[in-house]
Amino acid sequence: MWLAMAVCYAYRELAALAEMCDNAMFAQTLLAERNRLADAVNATAYNGEYYVRAFSQFGTVGDKGDPNGGNIYINPQVWAILADIVPPDRLKSVTAAIDGMETDEGIPLCAPPYRTYDVHVGRMSGMLPGVYENGGIYNHAACFKIMADCMLGRGDRALKTFLSVIPDGSHNPSAVTTTEPYVFTNCYLQHPSVRMQVGFSWQTGTSAWALRCYYEGILGLIRTYDGLRIRPCLPREWNRVTAMRRYRGAELHFCFERRGHAQPRIFVDGKPLSGDVLPPLSGRHDIAVEF
Repeated sequence: MWLAMAVCYAYRELAALAEMCDNAMFAQTLLAERNRLADAVNATAYNGEYYVRAFSQFGTVGDKGDPNGGNIYINPQVWAILADIVPPDRLKSVTAAIDGMETDEGIPLCAPPYRTYDVHVGRMSGMLPGVYENGGIYNHAACFKIMADCMLGRGDRALKTFLSVIPDGSHNPSAVTTTEPYVFTNCYLQHPSVRMQVGFSWQTGTSAWALRCYYEGILGLIRTYDGLRIRPCLPREWNRVTAMRRYRGAELHFCFERRGHAQPRIFVDGKPLSGDVLPPLSGRHDIAVEF
């Protein structure tokens, strides 16, 4: 189901591209297909508390009541938010389900882990409980969760998860994980025999997504066709942050500072910006964001 949600996300992205290419009719077709798929997901995949993982001829995967485990998966929950298909009356229960999965060490792909191999689930259920996809702390999926938090304005939650993902953190020291302190890993193992150790480092999309979580999620420097949209989602404990980003050939130096404003105020080289989209620039510029 999370792939169906990702297709909804892709339809919306393609519709924006079609609009940019002056093909409004194709954009409307894409959005209509997106809405049709979103309606089908919402009609079938929500179990009253959260979204299930999958359906097959053998039954439902990732639903309540399976005594063998795998009762909830993180990806369908966060991608329902990223794809913006969650009806408002379901959002509270879905976020509660996400929060209920999180631990100080991060987010497992599914919970609880499968106890024994299930032929209908396949490979992941044949791993030891807590190993890799079978209930391991899955950092790539945690990054999806951080981006969903930022979409919802949950900066404190986003930071908590982000700090559990970065290498050599307080809950994943390199002395325990056995991996380099500067390398992202896809998963921290949870089985007692290898707890918080790493099976694969370097081979993961976590690093790219974590970079996106920081720049586009927490700092809110979001790429658009019209320019860089600035919508920060900073945690409450951050009062001043600086960052540099190169964007379309420009060198942009940002300073975010808490001033108690209801909406961010943006200044480009000292001059106020109308709206929240920074148009394409060249050269070096100082961007002040007061929030």
